[in-house]
Amino acid sequence: PTVMINRADLLRGTLMPDICPSTAARAIGRQHYPENAAAPSAGKPKIPGPARLTKKQCCRFLLRMRQKAPRPSEPVQTHISVAKLSMRKSMRSLLPLLPKPSRYAGIEDNACRKDPSRVRLRVALAFPDTYDVGMSYLGQKILYNIVNSRPQWWAERVMAPEREAAEILCAHNTPLATLESDTPLAQMHCLSFSITHELCYTNVLYMLDLAGIPLRTANRPQDLTACPLIIAGGGALLSAEPLTPFIDIMVLGDGEESLPDVLQLLEKALDEDWPRERMLLEARHIPGIYVP
Repeated sequence: PTVMINRADLLRGTLMPDICPSTAARAIGRQHYPENAAAPSAGKPKIPGPARLTKKQCCRFLLRMRQKAPRPSEPVQTHISVAKLSMRKSMRSLLPLLPKPSRYAGIEDNACRKDPSRVRLRVALAFPDTYDVGMSYLGQKILYNIVNSRPQWWAERVMAPEREAAEILCAHNTPLATLESDTPLAQMHCLSFSITHELCYTNVLYMLDLAGIPLRTANRPQDLTACPLIIAGGGALLSAEPLTPFIDIMVLGDGEESLPDVLQLLEKALDEDWPRERMLLEARHIPGIYVP
């Protein structure tokens, strides 16, 4: 017989006690974790999720993040433990627990799927907002077609999960993954953000944190296979400086022309085993590329 499960009871722990309760009703000020607020619990993301923040709140949060740079000798902490990725559950295995699971299933018509063993470069096209907003953005579809037209490249999609879904991922130590193949973002070669407006800035950090990727460029390993290259493009990068500590390469202008050039260079860097620093130095010579 069919059993009807109340998702509110599920999140409260009535059926699954290891899932933290939903905190979507928390005030914005507490979500930013100011000095006088309680520290976030182990089952909640550190970075504010896809909230409708004002520009002033967004800029204040980024300013705090820029000022609180970790010392080089200190270990960099992200919410998802990279050391535990081998013990993780896949994001797709959590679909029965996630609100609106079709957002994370990757079962849309015309989605591109390739054999991972036959592609050289794997790219995650990230949209730092919810699925509903991201699927209506034509820019991502254009880049998706351009990258996947190359047989040796595979572009997949990822959007920012809702706060409630992010808490479930954190409770199960499951990193944010792509829609098409359920591959954790930390295992991709490139993570490319399309930033359409300034209020998405904090969502970029939110997604990096859920993926277990170090937030700051300075703390990412030199080995390009150990951590993906982080790229950002879009109209909001006309005001790019707030994101400079967190992005490896910024594409100013039309990504349809610049992104393939960057990916060709990245493919060469992987083939010749370049360190990240050399990759960034070489990328400066591509027209329209800004390396902070």
